[in-house]
Amino acid sequence: MKRLRARAPAKINLYLKVLGARDDGYHELETVFQAVNLQDELIIEKGSGPAVLDVPGFPDLEAESNLVVRALRWLEAECGSPLPVRMRLIKRIPVAAGLGGGSSNAAAALLGISTLYGLGLQGEKLLKGAASLGADVSFFLFGGTAVGEGIGERITRVHLSTDYGLLLVNPGFQVSTAAVYREYSESLTGALTQGTVWNSLRKLRRVEDILHNDLQAPAETLYPMIAEARATLVGEGLPKALMSGSGPTVFGIGDSDRLAHIEARLPGNWRTFITGPIEAGILLD
Repeated sequence: MKRLRARAPAKINLYLKVLGARDDGYHELETVFQAVNLQDELIIEKGSGPAVLDVPGFPDLEAESNLVVRALRWLEAECGSPLPVRMRLIKRIPVAAGLGGGSSNAAAALLGISTLYGLGLQGEKLLKGAASLGADVSFFLFGGTAVGEGIGERITRVHLSTDYGLLLVNPGFQVSTAAVYREYSESLTGALTQGTVWNSLRKLRRVEDILHNDLQAPAETLYPMIAEARATLVGEGLPKALMSGSGPTVFGIGDSDRLAHIEARLPGNWRTFITGPIEAGILLD
């Protein structure tokens, strides 16, 4: 095998609760991830020289700091030798949007390069690499619907209904996750609070009933346009509109025809996507 393609999905957070600040600077949280059918593509082929990353339309992402390159470097350190590859990343997921695009790309690189070179890395070994790259990366090795605990890296697959459509609305700007967490931290009182996600899931009847995001209020304080986008969806008849992750993307749940009608009425400068939940994570072909 000299070449493969990895399809890297976006995610939304159906539920996100911050339990408190940790001594290491991270935040303990619990979340429900849902993979959605909005995907980047990472095309990987064996090369003969230094690794190359091409991101058409996003030259600023062609950097050593990109999580795709960092995933490659982790694999090289793990196997103790260079892995010459040429990589082309086709971006469809908005950047810094609360949809996990960078984390998904990192998982695609880990799984794709490992498979291309037959490194035999899987299970706990691959999860170790994922956790070293970022809190959300591990989820994309599983995909589907999953509870994330710790800083989001401890993943447990769960089964919820996927019989619904999603309208994602991105107001067109990037958000600083660190700034949102700093704003939220002002409301923290000290000791970690008790998690409630498993109890909420046991009582769940409809996906809409679990929708919650502790970061939504602080993000809307820092970026009022998030509140505007969410209020617009509520005004169009989607009362359970929620922000994903640390924003700025918001989403509403409904059937595809209704969501298409609403999408047509939204401001033209907002990026919108009608999509739905999927059961997969990274797919290779």
